[in-house]
Amino acid sequence: MPTESWLSHNLGSIVLAVAAVAGASLAAFVAIWNRRKELEHDRYLTNQEHIRTVIDATVIQSSATQTLVGDFLSYITVFEADRTKQQQAAQAVGTSKEQEKLDKWEREAREKLEAEREKTRPKLQELMESSIRLSIRLPLDDPIVLTYEKAYQAANALFLALSPGVTENRSEDSRKADKALNKARHEASRAFRDACRAWFNVDPPPRGFWKRLAHR
Repeated sequence: MPTESWLSHNLGSIVLAVAAVAGASLAAFVAIWNRRKELEHDRYLTNQEHIRTVIDATVIQSSATQTLVGDFLSYITVFEADRTKQQQAAQAVGTSKEQEKLDKWEREAREKLEAEREKTRPKLQELMESSIRLSIRLPLDDPIVLTYEKAYQAANALFLALSPGVTENRSEDSRKADKALNKARHEASRAFRDACRAWFNVDPPPRGFWKRLAHR
């Protein structure tokens, strides 16, 4: 039949045409898929760079504030011990001159401690505010957000426990509790740094197929 004869005669051309259309469609699909993956990869890297900037700033800020709290602990510990010795010495002598000397020493030492306390207080406030920036950039259950909050809480708890020592010696139990609070502060701070380190070591998602081939 004429139709069968035509098909038989042109079958090879038809197969080639269909293959060409299929190949072009596949190529277009791969190109679109590849481009989408490239855009996702670029968006990921841009977002990660913003997060990295926030984390870097927070790590620096947290480290500096933790150092201030640690220094404040040292100052209070030494001051309370010295104040006890000075008071005992003044009582042993029992003269008004010796009491005036004690009052002068204590006033000057307290002024220095108050300056340290007021230098540390706003830094702790800044740490609390930084948690908001982290929670915007990262999920609320992200290890960095969670450990950062614990590190802030531990530092603030120690600071609040130490602050009364500026004006008067605290009880022996309070001074003993400083060690536990300081240990908790160190552990929380270390956990925060570990969480940040783990985040920095995460590999980005793969690029588009052809770009991956080009970089091999």
